[in-house]
Amino acid sequence: AFIMVADVKFGPITRIRRKGEPTKNIPWSAFQLSEDDWKRVKLCADILADAHQYQQSASSSRAPTLHVVIPALETLSSRWEAKEKKTKYAIYRDALKAALKKLLKYYTKLDDARAYILALYLHPYYKLLYIEEQWGGEEDFLAEVMDGVPNARNWQAFARQTVEDALKEYWPKRFQPPSSKAEKAAQSTDTSDDAAAANAAQDDDDDSGDFDRIRRRRLLNADSEDGWKVEM
Repeated sequence: AFIMVADVKFGPITRIRRKGEPTKNIPWSAFQLSEDDWKRVKLCADILADAHQYQQSASSSRAPTLHVVIPALETLSSRWEAKEKKTKYAIYRDALKAALKKLLKYYTKLDDARAYILALYLHPYYKLLYIEEQWGGEEDFLAEVMDGVPNARNWQAFARQTVEDALKEYWPKRFQPPSSKAEKAAQSTDTSDDAAAANAAQDDDDDSGDFDRIRRRRLLNADSEDGWKVEM
């Protein structure tokens, strides 16, 4: 169809000449893709479809999708690694290796970006279960140390420590209402805790259900530093 449209619009190309060489008569049909060419196009489309699928998983949603970044990168890497080993994708092996190298470049930038770990933890579907099942733990860490892998890390322990550090930081602030920076600077921790307790007590007189009131009291009575452990 492409050749037919081109012939109608521009007329058939019948003459072509490289500098210093004789003129040749070459019709449009010479550029027609063969059956083998279309097979290669299909393989290329299969590879690109993987990237498109996981890109769409983030860009097509109206809700925050930070939690899908790590699973998407890891799954995409796994799919391309599998394709790179298959014989039928041999023609694209170098391209797949280059693509995996590029993915690794961006993936390693997430190592110390705790926002991605916290996004997984806060998502009710993933929480820490994804990390515990997909990331290396103590055994993998020790194996990497024995193999001399540079910058080896127990990723499960790192993720859990990241979550604990964040909860320790934000747990004491759980009842603080949003305020301006100036107001936050002027408030002491004790004053904030007293105000939070007063607000929570006042809320008990509202139309909250029994579950809400009981949960609020439990959170208020929880230790100001370690109470977050109850919520993990």
